[in-house]
Amino acid sequence: MKRTKGEAKMKEAKISKDEFKEIITKLLPKAVVNSTKKEISINLEEYGFTSNWKIDLGHLNKILEDVHKKKLEGETIMYDKHSYETILKLESSSFPFRIPTREDIAIKDSDNKINYNVGYPSKEYLLFALKNFGDEWIKNPLFAIRQIGHAGYRAHYRYKQFMEEEKIKDFLDLLRKASIPARYSLKIYSESEKTVKEFEELADSLIFNISYNLSVAIVKIKFLDEYIPMERTHRIKRNSIEKIEPPRRKYIPSLVHHYQMGIATDNPMLQFISFYQILEYFFEKIYEEELFNKMRNKITDPGFSYKNDSDLNALIKIVKSKIQTRGEVITYNENYALCLTLKKYITDLDELKEKLKKYDDKTLLDYYQNNPVPFSKGNTINWNNQDTNVTLQNVTDRIYKTRNSIIHSKESDKPRYVSFKDEKSLSKEIPLVKSIAEEVIIRSAKLM
Repeated sequence: MKRTKGEAKMKEAKISKDEFKEIITKLLPKAVVNSTKKEISINLEEYGFTSNWKIDLGHLNKILEDVHKKKLEGETIMYDKHSYETILKLESSSFPFRIPTREDIAIKDSDNKINYNVGYPSKEYLLFALKNFGDEWIKNPLFAIRQIGHAGYRAHYRYKQFMEEEKIKDFLDLLRKASIPARYSLKIYSESEKTVKEFEELADSLIFNISYNLSVAIVKIKFLDEYIPMERTHRIKRNSIEKIEPPRRKYIPSLVHHYQMGIATDNPMLQFISFYQILEYFFEKIYEEELFNKMRNKITDPGFSYKNDSDLNALIKIVKSKIQTRGEVITYNENYALCLTLKKYITDLDELKEKLKKYDDKTLLDYYQNNPVPFSKGNTINWNNQDTNVTLQNVTDRIYKTRNSIIHSKESDKPRYVSFKDEKSLSKEIPLVKSIAEEVIIRSAKLM
């Protein structure tokens, strides 16, 4: 979905009667939808459960008119001078309002005449979302309102449960409570006029208050791809259990532990850091080896003389160029150490490329070649360069810049990783660092 910049008139949120009928048919393929000049009728008959609904077109058109007056920020934020509404994504399973009959969180600021509400989306937002996100929900199995098989039965049972427990008589109420994937929205109403930036600040402040008091992670969504679950491109199954061979190598235990952490978590930040730590394990040793080799080559050169000051100065320059001091601590260039590690363990670039082709996302090689990392500005990778060292430097820079954007969160002009917001972009980088980490584990192992 194309991202919009700044404030935009909500032209795309207007829904005609025929469009609404089409959306309902897509969401509920077995529903019978008819219309007259005054109403739309919907008949559901499935799994031994029958329900009939009627929507007054005058009521529907009034809601659509209100939607049409709103503006759009990003892809999911609907607002005007006095109101604001957007999707919330819950990253915590402990949120206490998960049951269907839950009450909304309603907080009133009497001093500033502002009302906050976290709960089911409004009817206006329902229609806006169905128009803009309906196809995405239908395609995504975690979003779809109606699915086939057992999932479809659960979805239908949910309708029945809502009607029986909450006595719902309005089809739009049923949709927004029982079906809409964005079951949590944040609504803000203000008596005084607010800009979208002011509403954003109020939203962030309320979310912190809720998270602080309830210990739950709540994310305000601005673009749809922040809400859609990430593709698990880091998952790859190579063999069935019957074909697994006994180990022929002894792997370094701490590397295996880091690898297990990366495999165990679904958090892309933890995944990336866990796999990066496998590479980091060798930095100091490989860096020192490089320095020792340069010094050894220098002092064993037939033209070198320990009696010659210029030769000794040249030796000092080698050491100074490779080692920095911060107080009493000796440090080294981590970017260079990463590159040395890759050069030592990634001995066949074609082999690495073949590994990346085996992931579910078959476009990874093209993605790395044509797209920098959005949040870290990590370099593109020219896989076709005849100089392998240049390609490995591209890989190094992409991984290292991404690592820095995750680790260094202090406020500055440098690119920073933003939790939740940048997860989907970071997930694209997992196969690259994971594949390299696997090569390092295997090639650093000793034969039994």
